[in-house]
Amino acid sequence: MATPEAPEAILWDSFVEERARLAVEGFRKIGWPNINRDLSKVYGIVLPEGLEPSWVTPGKAVYWQEQIIRRPVEQENGTRMMEDFSDGWQPTSPLPANNASVIAHYLNKGLRLRPFDLGTVEAEDPTPPEAPAKPSLVYVCQRHGTDKKGFATWKGYIRHCEFYKEVIELDPPAEVLEQAKTFPFYCFNHNKGFTTSSGAQHHVTTEKRKPGKGFHSTVEEMRLNKEE
Repeated sequence: MATPEAPEAILWDSFVEERARLAVEGFRKIGWPNINRDLSKVYGIVLPEGLEPSWVTPGKAVYWQEQIIRRPVEQENGTRMMEDFSDGWQPTSPLPANNASVIAHYLNKGLRLRPFDLGTVEAEDPTPPEAPAKPSLVYVCQRHGTDKKGFATWKGYIRHCEFYKEVIELDPPAEVLEQAKTFPFYCFNHNKGFTTSSGAQHHVTTEKRKPGKGFHSTVEEMRLNKEE
């Protein structure tokens, strides 16, 4: 089946085959709520409210994949370095989406349920079924009125801030601070450290060039020892 051109507003039925519509609607009412619950409880993947796959048939959906191209960019010192640039997002062919395991697999590989940030998920570290549940609402974002957003892990909180393009307000946990001390430059937005200013600048440039991205800390703001 040839994948149609992506419409402006990408909904759950944007790619549905008409002969499969009734079956898909039934799957959404019965199967999808259970899959969505397992994504959260088993795999720590919390989808924004109302987000679901773009179904094609029951248990099959179109995902979105970012197209990355590499091209040389002249640096300040006159040298040329290959850098990654986003060439936008394209729909995949219909892929399985009939259980939480397969959807988590594709999302962890970098596919999205929607192009750009619309498909970014708020993911927390998964809790094995046999392990005690992690404490909930350790990190709480107070910037959403009565609809407070709480997360059991730091990773979940910073991904939430990235999704909503919000500044990180809470203090990082001790283990993140200890990890940051091992680098001259550290990006708390993405939990990444850099040993050189050029590496930090490459990270900033790459993030700012991604479609739909907002602000990002500067290299100077990422410098941990301001006296150097």
